[in-house]
Amino acid sequence: MILTVLAEKGGTGKTMAATNLAGMRAGRGRRVLLIDADRQGSSERWG
Repeated sequence: MILTVLAEKGGTGKTMAATNLAGMRAGRGRRVLLIDADRQGSSERWG
């Protein structure tokens, strides 16, 4: 499954949604690759 979380406007909860979805899938034993293309890199330390 490939899932993309996108929005032009900042502050819409993209990182929160993406890290929560990744965490739920990882918690179920799924392989997860989370790529953060935002300059802030907020999800960089998520692992």
